[in-house]
Amino acid sequence: MADHPSGHAVDLMLPRGSRDAALGQQIAAYFRAHAQELGVQYIMYNKQIWNISRDSEGWRAVADRGSETANHMDHVHITTIWD
Repeated sequence: MADHPSGHAVDLMLPRGSRDAALGQQIAAYFRAHAQELGVQYIMYNKQIWNISRDSEGWRAVADRGSETANHMDHVHITTIWD
């Protein structure tokens, strides 16, 4: 089942959309730094993805999906680990 319908994902919308890029970076960095204790599987923000299982690779670029929202530029997407 997909992340959101299963209840294992949340989108943290930025108050001013992509104009709040610094805030988005802070949020993404916080959840990455605390991924183990919070059960984070992966984070998507600003056309990039970070996955706990590929942590050593850091942030990786993702393909352009066409809009600010689809490209995760106006929000931080967080998916948690589940069995």
